[in-house]
Amino acid sequence: MTLSAANTSPIHVYTTQTLSLDLGLRRIFQWTFLVGNVSTPIIGADFLYNFRLVPDISKQALLDSETNIKCHCILGNSRIHSIKTVSGDSVYHELLRKFPDITKPPRPDQEIKHSVVHYIETNSRPVTAKARRLAPDRLRIAKAEFENMITLGHMRPSKSNYASPLHMVPKKDSTEWRPVGDYRALNAQTIKDNYSVPNILDFTSNLHGTKIYSHIDLVKAYHQIPINPDDVHKSAIITPFGLFESTRMQFGLCNAAATFQRFIDEVLRNLPFVFAFVDDILVASSSPEEHLQHLQILFTRLQQYGLSLKPSKCIFGVTSIKFLGFKVSESGIEPLSDRVDCILNFPQPTTLTQLRRFLGLFNFYRRFVPKAAHLLAPLNKFLEGIKNFKKV
Repeated sequence: MTLSAANTSPIHVYTTQTLSLDLGLRRIFQWTFLVGNVSTPIIGADFLYNFRLVPDISKQALLDSETNIKCHCILGNSRIHSIKTVSGDSVYHELLRKFPDITKPPRPDQEIKHSVVHYIETNSRPVTAKARRLAPDRLRIAKAEFENMITLGHMRPSKSNYASPLHMVPKKDSTEWRPVGDYRALNAQTIKDNYSVPNILDFTSNLHGTKIYSHIDLVKAYHQIPINPDDVHKSAIITPFGLFESTRMQFGLCNAAATFQRFIDEVLRNLPFVFAFVDDILVASSSPEEHLQHLQILFTRLQQYGLSLKPSKCIFGVTSIKFLGFKVSESGIEPLSDRVDCILNFPQPTTLTQLRRFLGLFNFYRRFVPKAAHLLAPLNKFLEGIKNFKKV
């Protein structure tokens, strides 16, 4: 079965699942849901109609018309920076149809089509921690995400002598949260992987003569890398609802970026028109016709290695694009205007932390500022004096 989204892009449906939902309305709602390729679970109008539930957006509540009981909800919102959908009749949509496997979300029975594994080599005794308390809304998110990872086979209950605490990280440009392990103690005793991640500006070397660009968003890219079976127990995360260990590579592990860069370099080997900085992928071509050929080659590689992309978050066939903090176009690269505004409007620092933050923002774009070293010399000299003072 295939559904169509509002933008006419296909939504693949794989199976159905009957669930009993407790929405805090003092009755249980049993419903058969479609399991499909969507990033966020959706309760449809048919569900609301069947159980006589009425959303009240102004009061952030869901009203049960049968019992007159309300449950309060959390409204999510985010700034929309650009439209990033693929129109149903576009040439890129047609190309994606030829590669259905790369638009499917990860499945529990999905075969691993590569040999890269993530190692956690340690040089000390196991690290342990106590579970941290979570606010009710974040606890629900964490439980749901762990249940999903257990279903996919990416996580399992653990009896490990390792235990890193659970940490909730806000997602970029969103009010949603991502549960991750706080692996700082584990990372401190992990032997570092020296595989190099490319310099963030390396991609500019292949941009000469390019006019058409695409940005590819991979689905849960890190989870495509299995953890070495002998190291799985070291990934254990202690939560308010139990101890769990990951069979797939997780955010927060100190060598995760190096492992994934090694993997994506293998996937994209001998494709000079593609640049990957960890899981950010840019395709640059000199013409629309060449761009289609380049995308077809890339999609073939992704399919060979069992990787999936999320069409709704990809940008295809544009003449200018945001990538790694820069605007990329036929003219080359230039700073993003909103980030320049952040630097220009940065309040005068009153603490060392604020000063270091300002310098970090400025240094990211220093190549565009004439005599940047001369301008920064007084501030750097001040920081050096602070360091020397601490040593004394």
